[in-house]
Amino acid sequence: MPLPLVIPPVAYTLVKIGAAAAAGAALAARGRHGPERIDVQSENALDRLPPGVDVRLDRANGRVDTDVRVARAVRFGPGGPGFAFEIAGIGRLRLRRLKARG
Repeated sequence: MPLPLVIPPVAYTLVKIGAAAAAGAALAARGRHGPERIDVQSENALDRLPPGVDVRLDRANGRVDTDVRVARAVRFGPGGPGFAFEIAGIGRLRLRRLKARG
């Protein structure tokens, strides 16, 4: 009579993690090669945003439009190395009531 194969719980967890890592590596290897496509119109729209946060509420159409642009520079010590970052985004939330079915 053959003996049942007993896998300790730690080994089972390692197999699951290894399978997930292998799947992630396979997907990363299939990624795009070459330069990334950049939508110039979208980039220009984000560059035209004024600094700060703006929220507009359009009750008649049930819309809320927002745009955000924040730019900061951080330096480590006076005259030391640093980096600059910019966050820009345009968003829209549209809500509308649906009639009941029936």
